[in-house]
Amino acid sequence: AEQSDPNLLRMVSRLGGKVLEAVTPDMFEDGPPPGQWRREQAADEGRLFTDILVPVSGDEMSWQAFDLAQMLAQKEGGRLLGLHIVHSEEDKGGPQARAVQAEFERRCQAAGICGGCAIEVGEVARKIVERSRWADLVVVSLAHPPGPQPVERLRSGLRTLIQRSPRPVLAVPGAALSLERALLAYDGSSKATEAMYVATYLAARWNAALTVLTSVEGGRALGDAQPRAQSYLQGHGVRAEFVVGSGSPAEAILSLAQEHHCDLV
Repeated sequence: AEQSDPNLLRMVSRLGGKVLEAVTPDMFEDGPPPGQWRREQAADEGRLFTDILVPVSGDEMSWQAFDLAQMLAQKEGGRLLGLHIVHSEEDKGGPQARAVQAEFERRCQAAGICGGCAIEVGEVARKIVERSRWADLVVVSLAHPPGPQPVERLRSGLRTLIQRSPRPVLAVPGAALSLERALLAYDGSSKATEAMYVATYLAARWNAALTVLTSVEGGRALGDAQPRAQSYLQGHGVRAEFVVGSGSPAEAILSLAQEHHCDLV
């Protein structure tokens, strides 16, 4: 409705937005504020992830992401929204794109899941962000993780997706796992609180074992992060193991995930 509104001010606003998006590098574009997704979405019969968007390129890693998305759809009684992104309009109608689309739909049918695959032309991360507005969760392959150099990390499509996606993003580094043990990294921030909301859902609805990590770095005091997490989880009837880490939060997360055999962070 907004896009078709003939009002002059709206037309100027839309044009200005397109110009701004065209000239602003992805690394400097902002995403939705924390909590917007949670406030906008309305759980369908207690389910959070009814519509799951999963981009597929046709390579093995993208089908591994599909396998995990399929498992989630079966758990949630949801449907899969496939997305295959190509470089040109000519590629859009080509045999390779049609083969990926057909394979996606064949796999959905074999799994007994409702799903379909769209073909889009454009830059991968931007197209995923655009499509994610019609989904509840985005499941992507980690086929192209950010490089080690600062500039490579800034230019990473995955970074763009995580930063700008209006929906939660589940990045899949390999073959699908059972998602039976989850690790929540919680520091009391607004984004960590959104992560706690999802972790609570997974523990309550999927019976996932939950470990909560609060990390202390550089001699800082622990603060009230852990008590807040304990109060929230207990209030929702969820039992969890609480661990205090030290040093680099990233290293603490990886170490604890390995030690506790967590298959979801």
